[in-house]
Amino acid sequence: MWVIALIGLFVTSLCAQTDSPTELERLVRWQRSVPPGATFKINAVTSGKDGYLYLAGLASLPELPQKAASFFTSQDLGRTFDPVRGQAIGRVEAIAVNPRLPSTWLARTFAGIYKTTDSAATWRLVHAFRNEGTGPIEAVSTLAFHAADPSRAFCAFRQEVLASFDGGDTWRRVANVAGGRIQFDPTNPSRVVSGSQLSRDGGRTFEQLAAKWLSFDSSGRLWGYTGAIQMSADEGRTWTVKPAPSVFFNYDLLADPDHANVLYFVSWEGVFRSSDGGSTWTRLPLLSTIRSRILRPCGPEGPLVVLNLGATVQWSSDSGATIRSSSLTPIADLAFGPNCSTAAALPLESDAFVTKLTPDGTTELWTTVLGGSGMDSATAVVADDSGSVYVAGNTTSADFGSDSLRPPSAQGLFVSKLHPDGSVAYTTLPGQTFELKALAVGSDGRAVLVGAASSDSIPVTSDAAQPAYGGGVDGFILRLSPNGQPEYASYFGGSGYDDLVAAASLGSRIAVAGWTDGTSFAGRNSFLGLLMEDGRIRRTSELPEVPLVMAVSPRGEIAIAGVVRSVRCEYRPADPLYDRATGDLFVARFREPDLPPSVNYGLAADCQSSPTGLAFTSDRTLVLSAATMAWAFPLRTPLFAGFAAGVSRRDTGVLVYLGGHSELLFSTYAPQGLVAANNSIYTAPYGQFGGSETSAAKLRVWPGVTHPPPVQLHSIVNAFSGKGTLVVPGSLVALFGSHLGPDEGIDLGLNAQATLPKVLGGTRVLFDGAPAPILATSSNRIICVVPHEVRDWTRVQVEFEGTPSNTVAIAVERRHHGLLTRNFPDLPSFWSVLSEGNIRNTDGTLNSPENPAEPDSTIYIFATGLAVPPGLEAGSIAGKVPITNNNPAFCQGCGSGSFEGVQGATLPGFVTAIYGIPVKAPKRSGRNEISISTEDVRSSAHSTSNAIWVYVK
Repeated sequence: MWVIALIGLFVTSLCAQTDSPTELERLVRWQRSVPPGATFKINAVTSGKDGYLYLAGLASLPELPQKAASFFTSQDLGRTFDPVRGQAIGRVEAIAVNPRLPSTWLARTFAGIYKTTDSAATWRLVHAFRNEGTGPIEAVSTLAFHAADPSRAFCAFRQEVLASFDGGDTWRRVANVAGGRIQFDPTNPSRVVSGSQLSRDGGRTFEQLAAKWLSFDSSGRLWGYTGAIQMSADEGRTWTVKPAPSVFFNYDLLADPDHANVLYFVSWEGVFRSSDGGSTWTRLPLLSTIRSRILRPCGPEGPLVVLNLGATVQWSSDSGATIRSSSLTPIADLAFGPNCSTAAALPLESDAFVTKLTPDGTTELWTTVLGGSGMDSATAVVADDSGSVYVAGNTTSADFGSDSLRPPSAQGLFVSKLHPDGSVAYTTLPGQTFELKALAVGSDGRAVLVGAASSDSIPVTSDAAQPAYGGGVDGFILRLSPNGQPEYASYFGGSGYDDLVAAASLGSRIAVAGWTDGTSFAGRNSFLGLLMEDGRIRRTSELPEVPLVMAVSPRGEIAIAGVVRSVRCEYRPADPLYDRATGDLFVARFREPDLPPSVNYGLAADCQSSPTGLAFTSDRTLVLSAATMAWAFPLRTPLFAGFAAGVSRRDTGVLVYLGGHSELLFSTYAPQGLVAANNSIYTAPYGQFGGSETSAAKLRVWPGVTHPPPVQLHSIVNAFSGKGTLVVPGSLVALFGSHLGPDEGIDLGLNAQATLPKVLGGTRVLFDGAPAPILATSSNRIICVVPHEVRDWTRVQVEFEGTPSNTVAIAVERRHHGLLTRNFPDLPSFWSVLSEGNIRNTDGTLNSPENPAEPDSTIYIFATGLAVPPGLEAGSIAGKVPITNNNPAFCQGCGSGSFEGVQGATLPGFVTAIYGIPVKAPKRSGRNEISISTEDVRSSAHSTSNAIWVYVK
């Protein structure tokens, strides 16, 4: 059952004022329990006129039995496959077949190891994984029965190798190092290899060898790879080096178990074969990917098989001279039984689903699952005024919506209409190779789909405005009748890149947006248009740049958001602190589609952003959600000031509320991806779940904005680099906002004469309620020191003359430093490649073009956020204290090598948040770039500061 929980108001410490725009009137958590190995992902959210919420996405869940088959078998070496109807056990990563009992299989999932004795009809869990960690997954040939003794079986999973000595019924760990391919010595049943490990006692214990991809040849010699091919005739005690193909990346080495001196080598460049023990190599016409493995099953006359995980399987009956591809694709793993019978497992099986929730998000009313035997995913959902729901997405199932069972086909498009009770009104499968961008439904019940196509596979109608594919990428238009029959389909474009990206209902009319590269149209341009009854698009307005999402208000006003791809886009920035740059956001508003835009404005940051959703509220406020990689997105009274700790920048969202003109009412980072729909913003985690005891998908509702407080905190950044999104204990940070301090600023300087005060000019800064030492304050900027006590996330609030600001959450890191530039306390410009560094030469004078350093001489750079020396009070004035650095620092561009290890110390007479670091000046004369990086030896995470210029004689 779906698990629903109402969380209520967000944490009051994050939303202290009832009139703050960061106040969340409610935060609804909709939670779906997902078992280990299952898949669940929300791709689209919408709400109907009656307020009910609809979610759509993909799921692979045991209690949703739409998926007809996970396994297939072949008796003709993969030429044809037959599906196996059986019990669903989640995402299967590896399989094995007992060589003497072909109905006995093993399967590895994220949950554990399963066993069947009836050819995958029913399964039982024989070993559950516990705390398996996050190590790399070897997902091919990591599960195997011993060929000579099937009572023994082995499984390599993450950082361990498991063994069974009773045919797979019970398992125990025999090695704690990541394994790989499992292979048995054809001349000695007691010898087993897994990855880079060797067992001499039948798999009860394993020894780590220096070489990887260990493999036995037909005479029992051991082969491995260490940058060169190596051969050992004494179980790895001594090695003979052989030449390897000259390749960049390599993935697998296989010694043929049936033919002497025959080796196969898999690399990025392809598959190579040697018939003389590695002395010479020949490239075979076989493809490989980053997760390719090569197999030689079935004895001396058996085929050569190249398995590209999640993609193709290639078979060769003549040692790779000629090849054929499998009829089953994509694939997770292959296993071979008696007479080379073949079992196959499909990867990432999933179904499309639609869920209806009550308007408050607390109760599930129904869930409808759609799909077939392949991978099916819903990517768009729309509700009409009558309560019917339309869903569209992609499918690889040739048996989508039917009982017939066939292997998956190439990717295609599906469209389904559901009645208000969730039953299916119709399903249409219009064609292949579409990239669906938007779905809209008119008041007449006719669904319109737009998107992109890169082939001539669209089944155009006889009245199509453009019946032929123009080349490159073309837009497409597909309109369905009220009963789901395709009534109009056409291309849109020429030989270059042309795209239709957005569509929305204007009652009986459909508004569309797209762009062309000018190959077949008059100039490269983006446009808003109306879809006419005859299927043609009447362009009504030009757009500033590339559109991506569209929204329509109840009054019929249109808004479009997109991405600026060139500096020719003219708009009025919402914040004068930020200039436009490639990857900025723009928003255009139209009172009527036939009128020019009433407002054009943009949101610019220091790195790329991309809209994910757009919605109108009842008071005409525009709500924009976007994904961003920007460190300095323009913020207004934010809820979060940066990225969540440990979350990829690509997985981070921003949320923006825009007024009816060009005012920025509210903007914040969000720790998860965001989608705007109608009058609310919904968040759902990016990616798919799996591999943990409990995991859940969440739906969060972000409601409207009220009046901002008089003291507003907008952003928190490193005071030297200007990078935002996280803070380091003991570092200098700059806080930006309005009414933060006195109009006449106060600046105590980096070499203040006493420990910094915690109240300056009537200003206090609180980190989780603890006051921070303040270096400088003014109406729109504060520079302070982050207290040492902050952990993971910290909540920051400013008080000026007793009036508190909004509270902003920001992640805490241990490595996020910046280098001092000459323009401090002003921030470096994001729009120049480098900044002039505040660097001292050996004699203590300022480095400059007029005063360059001697080549390879000792110079001093200055940093904040590099480390936290123990026992120092934050904001105190230091004597010289060396940095005890758990995160070793390296200087790129310094002398004596491209990377130079560096250490530093606090500076006598300066605040403890600044460190002096001696480095070698570059040897190259002129202007040189210097940057500092820190590497955490535990996680190998890497963080680089801003780069600065240094001048050398």
